[in-house]
Amino acid sequence: MIRQVATALAALALLAGCSGKDTGPAVTVERGWMRAPAPGAKMSAAYLEVVNNGGDAIVIDGVSSPQFGDASLHTTQMNEGRMQMRPIESLTVAPGRRAILAPGADHIMLGDPRAALEGVEFIELTLTNAGTPIVTVEVPVARSNPWADAP
Repeated sequence: MIRQVATALAALALLAGCSGKDTGPAVTVERGWMRAPAPGAKMSAAYLEVVNNGGDAIVIDGVSSPQFGDASLHTTQMNEGRMQMRPIESLTVAPGRRAILAPGADHIMLGDPRAALEGVEFIELTLTNAGTPIVTVEVPVARSNPWADAP
């Protein structure tokens, strides 16, 4: 009898954990934006904050955009007294943490625009892991950080 009660309580606890309550997406993006390129420029960069709301680390190893033929993760590093950009293979965000992609640090490089970008107000970015989408967002296009004065 004790075993049956224990089994029933364990089953109830398991079902309670699967109550169907929406806890929100495991990954969200905040403060995203793309630097508006100079007229005729073929490259730009996007910046954002990736928030891991889940219980497991997430690994971002790819990025894509329908507006660009080339999108990749990059970092900016000091090398022999000069700032240099280099591609990075992946970015890991621990549970409950955020990764900040910002000018002069980790960021998304965007190249080979598929159409003229003059007048474009938003672009779409998809962050992926092993080719599987993690999150897709629209970010504004701006000459400078539109979130600079935000708390």
